[in-house]
Formats: sequence, C-alpha cells, structure tokens
Amino acid sequence: MKPGSDSARRRLVAVGWQVPGTGLTRVFRGLLAELSGDWTIDVAGIGTEGPVRREGGISIHPTVPGGRDTFGLAAARELIETIHPDVILCHHDLWILARYARQLGPVRGDACLAAYLPLDGVITDETLAEPLLDFDLVITYTDWARREVEDAWRRLGATHRPRLEVLPHGLDRVAFQADPDLVASGFDPAARSRARAEVFRGRLDPDTAFVVLNAARPAIRKRLDLTLEGFARFARTAPDDAMLCLHHAVTDHDHNENLQQLIRWHGLGRRVILNPLGSRV
Repeated sequence: MKPGSDSARRRLVAVGWQVPGTGLTRVFRGLLAELSGDWTIDVAGIGTEGPVRREGGISIHPTVPGGRDTFGLAAARELIETIHPDVILCHHDLWILARYARQLGPVRGDACLAAYLPLDGVITDETLAEPLLDFDLVITYTDWARREVEDAWRRLGATHRPRLEVLPHGLDRVAFQADPDLVASGFDPAARSRARAEVFRGRLDPDTAFVVLNAARPAIRKRLDLTLEGFARFARTAPDDAMLCLHHAVTDHDHNENLQQLIRWHGLGRRVILNPLGSRV
C-alpha cells in the first residue's frame, strides 16, 4: 500500500468539476459517492474556493483562489504529492485530458492514472485521442463512445493501449422527474397547458405554441450557435408561435452577451425565451 493508506481503505485523488448545476459535476459526484464506501477520496474541485469541506465522506479541496488553477492541476499535484494515492482519477473533456496526463504523470508514483470522459461527438481528428494512451485506464460513459476511442486509436496505429471500459452514469429520479400533476393526469393536454403557462409566464400561448428546448450549458463545445442557426432556418417558414427556449442552470455575463448578439444577428429576438426558470450567474 502507499504511504497514508491502510489495509482497509485505498486512497483516491480525483480532479474534476465541483460546480453545482453543471452536468459534469453531477455525474462526477454520483460516481464518487458510489466509491466513497470503499475508498478514502480527496477531490481537487475545479471551480471551488474557500476551506476544504466534507460532503458525504468525500473531501473537496479548493483550487487556487482567484481562478488561477483553471483545471485544478496545482491542487491535484499537491494532493498527489501529499497523499500518495492508489488511483488518480481525472474527469474532463477529451481535449483537456492531455493536460492531466502531461502534468500529473510525472508525480503519479505507482498510482493508476485513470481518465473518465464524456464524449458526445464523432472523433474526426484522431490525434485528440492520442494523449489518452498515457493513461492506465480510460473510461467512457457509453459503448458508442468506447468504440469512437477505439477507432481513433486504430487510426493512430497505436500498438500499446490502456484498458478501456464503459461506466454509465445514472439518473437521480428524485431530482429529475415529471411534474406529479402531469403524471397523475396521464399527461392530459389541459395539465400540460397549465404546466407550460406556469413555466413560460405569459410569454407564449400554452395551448398552441410549438417550443424547441435546448438546456445545454453555454460552453463552446455545446455549439449553441448551431442551435440558433438551425432554428433561424426553421423559423423562416414556421408559424409565429414557434419558439426556442434556451435554459442554462449556470451561466455568466460574457456567455449571455454572446448569446444576445447571436440572437439579434439571426433576427430571433421575439422567438427566443432565455432562462425562463432563472439561472445562477
């Protein structure tokens, strides 16, 4: 066992998003919660500040105050050099994981270096998957994503490949559920109309409006610009009550400004409903 470990519980250092309201955070916390029964877990929490806090048996360590540790690398390195963990688990997008392999690899010691990554698009540039070869274990969310990684490695001609596994993330059916009144009504049109009226608060006709929803976080890889471009094309021949709803649980001033510019550019001002339920800026 590593220094700081004991015979009963192994040590895990993880690095990933810890910002409530983001999908990456929700997925990562769910995974770590499942592991916390058997592992002692310390997380370099991207986007966190303040003192170390305990949540459900997991210690969440802040990144450098002021946002200078954008990817949690400095905090992760410090934890690794202090704890000497059995496993280092990195959770981020494909093109970011290269940073972890490059900067955490030299301080890993005997620890297993693992990557857990979301992938929701075809890997057209196989060199993006090349840094994954520096990990001991690569985990995707889906079988489709695993096949994409395998195919990229094949195109690279990689002969030595890390173990590649699939670990789906679940759904919190307490936090995410249909409105109880809608379920009880059997999704009766009148009940749907009442729910739509409550959400959209007079901004559309709840009985007749056609609403397209994109609830993705306004990050670059989500390509909200393509949503707006596609809806603008659709709107040229769509009825006047066809609306686009963009909802972001977490956003910021710059993202909002960029979105507003794109909305104006496409002439969609009256057709776009932005964050009807509010958001955290």
